Amino acid sequence: MLWKKRLLKSKNPSFAECLGDIGHATFLVDTCFLVDASKSIEKFAEESIYSEFLEEIIARECSFVTIQPVEIEYLKGASLLRDREIKKKYLDKIISLRLPINSVSFTSALDTVIMLYRSAGKDLSPTDFYLAATLLDKNTAPLYLITRDHGDFPQKIFDRTHVIPFQHPTAGVDLYGLFKFSQQKRKDIEKDLLAAVKNG
Repeated sequence: MLWKKRLLKSKNPSFAECLGDIGHATFLVDTCFLVDASKSIEKFAEESIYSEFLEEIIARECSFVTIQPVEIEYLKGASLLRDREIKKKYLDKIISLRLPINSVSFTSALDTVIMLYRSAGKDLSPTDFYLAATLLDKNTAPLYLITRDHGDFPQKIFDRTHVIPFQHPTAGVDLYGLFKFSQQKRKDIEKDLLAAVKNG
């Protein structure tokens, strides 16, 4: 994508610059963030770019939350009990809350999200549907999804409010985005669908 090339060619901005005035917010973590962060911190310890990011988040009085499907995806990659315990310890260290996915409002949000994705011609893993539904269910809160799977959360439905490059000490860049559910885009899609039904 053109925006990725432009960002990577430019001088890497600091996390403070990328996050702008975000404070007292909550970050809903995707599985990819947990995998990338735990591997990086295990390899580089305090030199890890993810350690620096976590420090910035704490300084802003923000927190990380997740949902059970993400936790299952993250832990299932550990084949040995010791590896699973290490992953579980890291998860418990950074995650302040597991958000419920069994409320009436969440079920309604999930139905809406499935409809919106169908209209956009997108199909996802069940976990991504749950993440998207959580963004809708908690839409009134300062909740951001942090993920590098940009294509799974299309801007036809979501607002990508921030882009954050994680430059590793050796080489390589993980390019993350912060996403929020857009009620206006939801209304536009529902309006188009209703018009299509009337004209059909």
